[in-house]
Amino acid sequence: MILPWVEFFCGLFLIIGLRTRAAAVVTSLMLLMFIVMIIINIYWEAPITCGCFDSVGEDLGWRKIIEDVVLLAMTIHVYFFDRIFVFHGGGLLPKKFRRSVLPATS
Repeated sequence: MILPWVEFFCGLFLIIGLRTRAAAVVTSLMLLMFIVMIIINIYWEAPITCGCFDSVGEDLGWRKIIEDVVLLAMTIHVYFFDRIFVFHGGGLLPKKFRRSVLPATS
């Protein structure tokens, strides 16, 4: 009940650039949890499906683990190399369209 909302807000924060490092840490921890749980269920040969996008979902397998590992690598990259500050100094606008946020000094 809470996990989808945590995922939603982490994704939203990563997209808009607000608290990206914290969102990347939480997302990485969730992905690690998902990877471990998928591996455990593959080992036990549990007859369950992913259920990510619908009630049936696809069968658990190595493809799902690879997808999660790729997403984990992306969140690690965001954690270490995030340099975009959307809400600081004009955000994603080119410099010629930005207004100065600091008052002009004479």
